[in-house]
Amino acid sequence: MVLVLRSGCMNDIVPKLYATLCEKQASDVQKDNPAADMLVDSFGRLHTYLRISLTERCNLRCQYCMPAEGVELTPSTRLLSQNEIIRLADLFVSSGVTKVRLTGGEPTIRKDIEEICLELSSLNGLKTLAMTTNGIILANKLPRLRECGLSLLNIGLDTLVPAKFEFMTRRKGHDRLMKSIELTSWIWV
Repeated sequence: MVLVLRSGCMNDIVPKLYATLCEKQASDVQKDNPAADMLVDSFGRLHTYLRISLTERCNLRCQYCMPAEGVELTPSTRLLSQNEIIRLADLFVSSGVTKVRLTGGEPTIRKDIEEICLELSSLNGLKTLAMTTNGIILANKLPRLRECGLSLLNIGLDTLVPAKFEFMTRRKGHDRLMKSIELTSWIWV
């Protein structure tokens, strides 16, 4: 949401408006945890949601996201290791973050995704472990991810028409994506 205010008489409304958009107020920060101050923005909002990109790799080449030939990827030695991801998340959760969302690229192509979910879900204070995925290989991993503590899932679906999907993503896989969506209906019941 973008809010543009042009009138000087609106200035006293802005802090109230921003305050209603956040989960908690800065006054809700634990007084015994000075590290939690880093989660308060300049509008006094306490941010309790952390997004961690596990990889920049993706198994699609969506026209709106990546060139057909792909992009130059960061060497794996420069990406966060499993231990670094857990340590980073633990620091944020101990400071007041209650929700972590795993993203990418495509997080399900990371070989240690299940172990990462298992360790993250065991962090004391973490209430929600979420993931955003394109769903192409999700069906193979979803039961185990659920067992490992994944509690929310966002599956991107650009179109219900297989030919349009293939055109937009430059890859086949609409049927696998739909299978993943169908699988979620009985796993999350």
